[in-house]
Amino acid sequence: MFRINEVFRFDGKLYRVLANLPEQQVCISLDDEAALPLLISKSELANAIDSERITRADDPYEKLHFLLLEEGSPIKVKRDKNYDLIKPIVSDPHFYVPEIRASIMNRLITEQGATKQTYYRLLRRYWQRGQTPNALLPDYMNSGGKGKKRSADKKLGRPRKYMPGIGVVIDAHIEKLFRIAIDRYLLTDKKHSFPYAYRKFKSLYETYYPETLESEIPTNWQMLHFFKREYSQVEKIQKRTRFC
Repeated sequence: MFRINEVFRFDGKLYRVLANLPEQQVCISLDDEAALPLLISKSELANAIDSERITRADDPYEKLHFLLLEEGSPIKVKRDKNYDLIKPIVSDPHFYVPEIRASIMNRLITEQGATKQTYYRLLRRYWQRGQTPNALLPDYMNSGGKGKKRSADKKLGRPRKYMPGIGVVIDAHIEKLFRIAIDRYLLTDKKHSFPYAYRKFKSLYETYYPETLESEIPTNWQMLHFFKREYSQVEKIQKRTRFC
């Protein structure tokens, strides 16, 4: 499914994943100025991927993650002060529960004197912009700003299941995606080509498993083999001609 902090587009709107639960993912809308964390079931997300209502999206605040600020600089001091204000809330494992969040916030308001509006403004910025202290930087820093970029050193994506000379091991989920692409794009009145259906499969696969090496994506040949094995000639003809 989606990784923490990953951004996806669901029915045309952007969301960020804030946390992973056994059956749900905690997300927040990036388009709503009044957004708060919400729960979306993993089964709903999977169904939306299969129906192509969800696609992975670029993070509009990615640059913020890689900025390194000078120690003692006014902007870093301000950023860290803002982060200290909300840290007790965002570090609580149940931050997404409204009652727990409100309880912590009320205590902090009493102790620190900041207003509720200030807390919500900082919390939304923190959650919507990547759950990093840099999310609390002023807007102008998002365009690049002063700082140094650091490089990621961890490969993300589907674990390797590649066998040299043979290809990716085809599991039940890959077969499900094969079937979706074949039924939706090949065996229809549109009479799309098999390569077209394969490209649609590949798009679905990459939505589930981003940043996968090309060599680790099931091949056109593997999908064709599945098609020939699982669909009888009669079924192919019937599905292709029933719309005529």
